[in-house]
Amino acid sequence: MAKFTKYALFALVCISKGFASDALLTNPVSTSVTPNFGPRTFITRDIKTPDPIPVEGQEAALELMKTGRLYRYNVKSAEESTVSQCEQAVVDYTGHKYCVALNSCGSAIMLMMKCTGLKPGDKVISNAFTFGAVPSAIEHAGGKAVYVESNDAYVMDIDDLEKKLTENPDCNHVLVSHMRGKLGDMNAIADACERHGAVLLEDFPILLEFTGKELTPDT
Repeated sequence: MAKFTKYALFALVCISKGFASDALLTNPVSTSVTPNFGPRTFITRDIKTPDPIPVEGQEAALELMKTGRLYRYNVKSAEESTVSQCEQAVVDYTGHKYCVALNSCGSAIMLMMKCTGLKPGDKVISNAFTFGAVPSAIEHAGGKAVYVESNDAYVMDIDDLEKKLTENPDCNHVLVSHMRGKLGDMNAIADACERHGAVLLEDFPILLEFTGKELTPDT
């Protein structure tokens, strides 16, 4: 099980750092030379297609499936489960205090809102430009979405965020998602949330290694 955890984490690290070999990709990034500008990189791959899992990871997953011990509750102790070992590996790698593995990002977002006090019918301010799982998670948690427009950089518009917070003084949650790797002005967003007394939540899978430094759109 520990072997599977290491391979799974290694694949995650490689993807986040861009170490994956083009030889493993089914749709690699191509580089071409243009007469006036020299070598330029063009994205020709389908960005929605993830990189393949290394063979070692596939084999380890198959061995795990043969045991049938895929969950926390059918091993001698929860700490022995592959899920728990993967959580601990992510904690060790990122330096975060806690890590909870769930079946999907949508479930994680839903649980995040419930843990921060969202009650049925409560408003949640969120990006208008986002992935479908985000508003679905708001609905799943019993909330009511209030959408903020995006600016020309495809991130949350700060002026419209301020407007929506002012128009909805009863809204206590702001959920920000960074769509397609576009990072919003988190300093300005955090400041607006603090002034209006709203809890700031993030759908933040693009920066697994974030250590708490200030973030700006140029980061």
